[in-house]
Amino acid sequence: MSALFYPLLTFALLAVVIAYWAITAVFLSTSNEQIYKVFNNSDCPFSRDTCDPKTFNISNVSAQCPDAECLFAFYGGETLYHRYLILFQFYNVFLFFWCANFVTALGQVTLSGAFASYYWAFKKPDDIPAFPIFTSFGRALRYHTGSLAFGSLILSLVQVIRVFLEYLDHKLKGAQNKFAKFLLSCMKCCFWCLEKCIKFLNRNAYIMIAIYGKNFCTSARDAFFLLMRNIIRVAVLDKVTDFLLFLGKLLIVGIVGIFSFFFFSGRIKAIEEAAPSLNYYWVPILTVVVGSYLIAHGFFSVYAMCVDTLFLCFCEDLERNDGSSERPYFMNPELHEILSKSMKVEEECDGVEQADAEKQVDEVKLEEEMPLQQQDGEIQLKQQAALKEENEEKWPLESKMEDEKPEEEKKEEQQVSQAEETEKKEEKEVKEAAEKQEVKTEEESVAAGEAQEEKTGEEEEKAQSKDDNPPSAPQE
Repeated sequence: MSALFYPLLTFALLAVVIAYWAITAVFLSTSNEQIYKVFNNSDCPFSRDTCDPKTFNISNVSAQCPDAECLFAFYGGETLYHRYLILFQFYNVFLFFWCANFVTALGQVTLSGAFASYYWAFKKPDDIPAFPIFTSFGRALRYHTGSLAFGSLILSLVQVIRVFLEYLDHKLKGAQNKFAKFLLSCMKCCFWCLEKCIKFLNRNAYIMIAIYGKNFCTSARDAFFLLMRNIIRVAVLDKVTDFLLFLGKLLIVGIVGIFSFFFFSGRIKAIEEAAPSLNYYWVPILTVVVGSYLIAHGFFSVYAMCVDTLFLCFCEDLERNDGSSERPYFMNPELHEILSKSMKVEEECDGVEQADAEKQVDEVKLEEEMPLQQQDGEIQLKQQAALKEENEEKWPLESKMEDEKPEEEKKEEQQVSQAEETEKKEEKEVKEAAEKQEVKTEEESVAAGEAQEEKTGEEEEKAQSKDDNPPSAPQE
C-alpha cells in the first residue's frame, strides 16, 4: 500500500525540475540590455550607431550632427552571448526534458521493482521484503542510474526535435509554400509516433531492468521479443487497462467538478457563507478540474505500472516454468486458476478446430475422388461395350471358318488343345491347395480366351490364303 504514496515523491522531484527550468528560462530571457541607436534626419557619419543617452549630449556626435538623437532601439545585445541566446534556450529545454524523464523513469523502476519482488516471492507474503518500495528505490539509485539516464536521453532528443519542428512551424506561418507546410506536418506526425513508441519500449525496458538488473539495451531487447511472443495478450491487456483507468479518472474528475460547481456557484446552503462571491466562477472550476485530473493521473499511474509489471512477470513465468514440481509457477493461486481455465478453453477450441479441419479435409478428398470414380466407371463401361462388339463380330467368323476347315486340321487342333489342357491340369495341381476357387476360375477363363484368340488368328490367315473373298461380317 505504500506504493500509493510514491507519486508524492515524484511530484516533489518534478516540481524541483520545473522550478529550475523556469528560473533559468526567465534569467535567459531577461539577460538582454536596452540598446540605444543614433537617429538623425540629415547626413551623419554616426547614424544608427550605438550610443549612451547619459553621455550623448557631451559627446562629439551631438557636435557634428546637431539634429541627431539617442533613442531606444530594442532589447538585446551585440555580444557573442546575446547572439546565441536562442541556443541556450533550446539547451535549457533539453535539460528540462532529460531531468523530467529521468524522474519519471526512476519512479517506474522503483514501482516495478517492488511489484516484481511480490510476484517472484514463492511463498506470499512470507518471502516479500519488509520495505519493498524503499529497497527498490535504493537499488535503482545505486545500480541503475546510468540505464535510466540513457533511456531518458533517447526520449529527450526526440522531444527536443519535436519542439524545434514546432518552432520552425511558428516561424514559417507567414510563408505561402504549401510543400514546406506539408513536409513539416509529416515530420511532426512521424516524430510524434516515434515518441510514443520510445515511451512504450522504455517503460517495458525499465521493468526488465528492475527484474533482472541488466543494462538498458539488453533489457529493451528482451522486453521487445517477450512482448512480440505474446502480442495478442499485450494488445488486449493494454486496451482493457487503459479503458478501465480512464473510467476511474473520469469518475474522480466528474465528482470533483460537480462538487466545485455547487461550491463556487453558492448552491449549497450549508457552506453558502464560506463560498466566495465570484462573477466568473467557471475559471476556478476549470482550474480544479484540470488539477484533479493531473493528480488522478499520477496516482492511477501506479496501478498501470503494477499491471504492466505483473503481466511481464506472468509471461516470463510461463516461459521459464511449466507448473511441475521441479519448475513450479510463481504466480498466486487466483492467477493460476484463471490461467488453467483459459488453457482448458484454448485446448477445447483447438480440439474443435482440429476436428472441423479434419472433416473439411475428408470432404475435399471425397469431392476430388467422386469425379475420378465416375470417370473410371464410364471408361470401364466403354471398354466392355467395345469388347462385346468385337466378340459379336468374331463369333460368326469363327463358326464359318470352322465349317470350311479340313478334318486333319481339326484333329491337329484337338490334339494341341488336349495337350494344353493336360499341361494346365498339371500346373494347377502344383499350385498350393490354399488358393481359392475363384482365383482358379479366373485363370482358366483367361487361358481359354488366349487360346481362342490364337485359334482365330490362325484360322483367319488360312482363310485368306484359300479364299480371296472371305464372307462379309454381319451388320448390326
